[in-house]
Amino acid sequence: MHKFNIYEFAGVITPGVLALFVAAIIYPDFTAIDKILNINIGGFGVIVFIAYIAGHLLQGLGNKLEKLLFFLLHKSSPSDWILSNENRYKLLSICQYNKLSDYLIDNYNFDINSSNDIQNNKWEFVYKQIHIKTLAADQDSRIAIFQGNVGLFRGVAIISIFFCLLSVCLSISKSLACYLTSNSIDDLAIDYHSLLFILISLLALLISIDRMMYFKIKFTSELLIQYLIVNENKESSSTQDCNIDESKKCCIVFKF
Repeated sequence: MHKFNIYEFAGVITPGVLALFVAAIIYPDFTAIDKILNINIGGFGVIVFIAYIAGHLLQGLGNKLEKLLFFLLHKSSPSDWILSNENRYKLLSICQYNKLSDYLIDNYNFDINSSNDIQNNKWEFVYKQIHIKTLAADQDSRIAIFQGNVGLFRGVAIISIFFCLLSVCLSISKSLACYLTSNSIDDLAIDYHSLLFILISLLALLISIDRMMYFKIKFTSELLIQYLIVNENKESSSTQDCNIDESKKCCIVFKF
């Protein structure tokens, strides 16, 4: 049986369940969830399956929203900040940046201090390799936490937008129905229920966008820091191996 990782649980399933829950609140007649919940373990599995699909749909839209917001506010994604003189030190300290520069030249022949188009196009490949190498070294526990939080608030942001628009449409439709029934503008009633959902959705949207962008920056920073740790551990193990080899040589010389 597939075991969900932190990202799948926090970033995919949780937003999917939240979307179903809010849908059941807005649509009280949406009784399919209640029927499924009464099926005990089987019902829980169906809920998880539906939430998993819904969560992936939310993440697909959330990725677009995330890229758009970072482009509008920062002109680039945090993964590209390391190439920018203005933003690179938001991710790493000067010492960490210098170490990263040395490791990238040694491992990938990539100079992050160069700003030509060829290097910039190559960075996407190098960044993916950094992620893969960090995962392979089992240095991804903190990275997964930040990635899960990014996915969670990305999903919440899309849910907030969707239900805000839905509440606006419901409010307008009820007002139009009231007007068509009475044929009088004076009889138009304010739908406070929909208005409350609109305000809650807007508040949730603002908070989730702030958290999404914050954790995205922390995720990128943590990924680069863990990559530095992986390389430092590799260097220290190589040094220890060399010391062991030298001690063996000394032992051999001593025996002879």
